[in-house]
Amino acid sequence: MNAVSVCSLWLLCLSFSAVGLTTPITSAAECHPIVATVVSVQGRVEVRRVNVEQWQPVSLHDIFCAGDRIRVGNGGRADIALANRAVLRLDQNTTITLGGIQKEQTVLVVLIESVTDVFIRAIRAIEVKAQFVSAGAGETEGLIRIRDTRTDITILNGKGVVARDEGTFSLTGWESVFSAKGKALV
Repeated sequence: MNAVSVCSLWLLCLSFSAVGLTTPITSAAECHPIVATVVSVQGRVEVRRVNVEQWQPVSLHDIFCAGDRIRVGNGGRADIALANRAVLRLDQNTTITLGGIQKEQTVLVVLIESVTDVFIRAIRAIEVKAQFVSAGAGETEGLIRIRDTRTDITILNGKGVVARDEGTFSLTGWESVFSAKGKALV
């Protein structure tokens, strides 16, 4: 091989590498409808897109699709504006999966793990599925905390409904309920 051929081959490989580095693994802009948008991010916040194994850093104004999983690392925080204008404030050590938009503009959020708090400000309906319990709310501010053995839900303002296999429990401002495996709502 002469020097020109080696140089051409090297430039060709370099250009393919540059394209690979600048093209996202999957584009959230390809989904419809868009389920959520990042409105604030601090520290390590990552997303694992549907059908992608790798976690990617989250930036301000990133958009999310149904099935995207978001995790907030130690010391991190993120505010996620859902498509129905509800806002999730994710604290450190929290992982959620966005389940998509359900009937009547309800956005489903599956709370996988949280050792601190998830603050919710819902102008429209939101449904949260967490360990041991599900909750639904509209025009509400609330707090959800998941621990290894229980899930706590507090409605700060407005109304919410908490459900388990044995039934439902209605909450209004400054009321709380907790649910543990094998125990009734308290």
